[in-house]
Amino acid sequence: MKIFYTLLFSLITIVTLAQSSGSISGKIIDNANQQIVVGAKIQVFTRGSSKDIIGKSLSSTSGEYLITNLPYGTYFISVSMLTFETKTLEVTIDKKLINKDIYLGLNQEFEEINVIGNLVKEGRVPIAVTKVSAQKIAEELGSRDLPMLLNGTPGVYATTQGGGDGDARINVRGFDQRNVGVMIDGVPVNDMENGAVYWSNWFGLDAITAQMQVQRGLGATKIAMPSIGGTINIITQGIGNRKGGTFKQEFGTGNMLRTSFSYNTGMSKNGWGLTFSSSYKQSAGWVYGTPSQGFFSYLKVSKKIDNHLLTLSGFMAPQNHGQRSYNQSIQYWDTVQARNNGANLDTNAIFTDMGIRYNQHWGYQTVNGKQEILNERLNFYNKPQVTLKDFWKVNENLLASKGYQF
Repeated sequence: MKIFYTLLFSLITIVTLAQSSGSISGKIIDNANQQIVVGAKIQVFTRGSSKDIIGKSLSSTSGEYLITNLPYGTYFISVSMLTFETKTLEVTIDKKLINKDIYLGLNQEFEEINVIGNLVKEGRVPIAVTKVSAQKIAEELGSRDLPMLLNGTPGVYATTQGGGDGDARINVRGFDQRNVGVMIDGVPVNDMENGAVYWSNWFGLDAITAQMQVQRGLGATKIAMPSIGGTINIITQGIGNRKGGTFKQEFGTGNMLRTSFSYNTGMSKNGWGLTFSSSYKQSAGWVYGTPSQGFFSYLKVSKKIDNHLLTLSGFMAPQNHGQRSYNQSIQYWDTVQARNNGANLDTNAIFTDMGIRYNQHWGYQTVNGKQEILNERLNFYNKPQVTLKDFWKVNENLLASKGYQF
């Protein structure tokens, strides 16, 4: 009988302990593009100290995590991942299984700050930042150049005055793009001689863009060029994003055709990742005599080593496209519009009212019995670039990065 009661007591104890512990599971998700995050570190610790860890896990290739055998009670759960801000939440384990999806935000190089009176909190600079998500890019960009998506941003004006595909120009707070720093993953891509930005060089980059950050005004930039107007940082997908690819074909004005393919492996078990994008385009141009044809290719190899994220990336975009001058007086295109705008008209001007699609640099010529379109401003352009970058998470409050551009 004594043995029976001993066994019964032991069984009751086991059942009670089993009923007083639970598990927590869910997915780690990138808040910017709603994609899963692979390889994030999840830790559960008591309310007293983050050093008292009672459970931990890594998000899988599907972004999922599971931590078991947690006694009923209230704890903190911390999620950290390179290039993302560490997030800490309070969670109560009061049943067998708690489902909790956790959303992470990118650790931005530029942050929108709060200004109180004439004082800036914690020494941050008084700048305004707008973030454009991958979802917005996919839904609204279409066949346009990336800057055209920013026209709804306060203080930003983009136009295609060059007339040809890839000839977008952008102004931020009245400063042209020679005074706007443009970066890809934090690495400057402005021309080092004249500060110009050649958007046609990245016409396929939108397929792998995770987010665009637009900083308006002079801030604490780290680039060796004037960026008085502001800074645009294009952040591409990497090992923190979900495995998958896209294939699409686009059609637009001026007989535009673009075919694009992109693929991202996410992070493998040994910390490697690959991001690839390729695109081909051709167009007759909306402005007369501005045909274009080009090929874009981008490749990024990533490797996570402890608190370091090493990336080697490169792209090229060989292309031909026609252009026109964009600094003509308004009356060249439309004298009525010029007069309505209060412009002083040149009564001796030979070319007026040519229409906004007219291009003074093109014409037809018969060659070997065949009529061809000629443009004296037909350009061939290709400026390949290779970048090596180390992103180092020193601790929870300090990040450092260093890059080399070839």
